[in-house]
Amino acid sequence: MKKNQNLIRGKLGEEIACRYLMSLGYEILLRNYHKSYAEIDIVAAIDNIIVVVEVKTRRFDPDIPAREAVNLQKQNKIIKLTKEIVSEYRLYNYNIRFDIIECYWDTRQIIHIENAFEV
Repeated sequence: MKKNQNLIRGKLGEEIACRYLMSLGYEILLRNYHKSYAEIDIVAAIDNIIVVVEVKTRRFDPDIPAREAVNLQKQNKIIKLTKEIVSEYRLYNYNIRFDIIECYWDTRQIIHIENAFEV
């Protein structure tokens, strides 16, 4: 039951993150793009920037921010998959940025970390 609740909360967090980004003028290009080894939650665009967003939905804990779940291994998978997206959709003329959005369901807080990691 807990796993199912986490999936539901995760999808809700992604929906909240999309609405948040759209309210700031971002265009959502892709959602839940996946290959066997990784998934990217959101690919958005603003100005001349493609923004790859990892969404983490959690209960708020001041000692352990949700962003810590995006470790180096996860970052490398996201970067590898982003390279495939750039090639598949021919996005060569865009700058790429990697963001993390933390959604805390108990406090209804959204924290957007731009340039959370780099290639």
